[in-house]
Amino acid sequence: MRAARVLESLGKSVNTSKQIGHVSGIEVGDEFLWRGELSIVGLHHGFQRGIDCMKLINDKIMATSIVDSGRYENAVGITSDKLIYCGEGENPDIGGRKKPNDQKLVGGNLALKNSMDDKMPVRVIHRVIRRFNNNYCGYKFVYDGLYRVTEFWKEKGKFASSNGRRKTDLVTAGNSFGEVRNGLMDIAT
Repeated sequence: MRAARVLESLGKSVNTSKQIGHVSGIEVGDEFLWRGELSIVGLHHGFQRGIDCMKLINDKIMATSIVDSGRYENAVGITSDKLIYCGEGENPDIGGRKKPNDQKLVGGNLALKNSMDDKMPVRVIHRVIRRFNNNYCGYKFVYDGLYRVTEFWKEKGKFASSNGRRKTDLVTAGNSFGEVRNGLMDIAT
């Protein structure tokens, strides 16, 4: 991430403007060893957040990309063109938080809902565990293409809380979209 920040400060990053849809020069299946590389090429600008978003002229925020890093209870659906994504934030396993909190419909979670409402595509990147470690961490990131958020609901998560889920389906090479289901976590009372 430090290298990505240095390249950014030197003006060496490409595709620096956030955009919805495919990113110039990036193909489905392209692999990246480090999360910072996603930012350098403009695929996903956030180093930590799972959902990258941008503000439109009307101040509405839209999701541009999702990184399914394996830190939440995301699940690939029955077919490889579906992903159930549980949103971002309030995971007590991340950042040393002791008590789980409900996810809120703000920031990236709101952006995903807005993308669903407006039928806008979202780029999806998966973290994949590698059999042969070419980087220190033993995983890589793979660009999986454009998805469409098709469904949103709340359900109880693994920390005795409800999470907002978003269902995403793959957008194929044509203009037909896959889908993402998205939801938020609520703490059980």
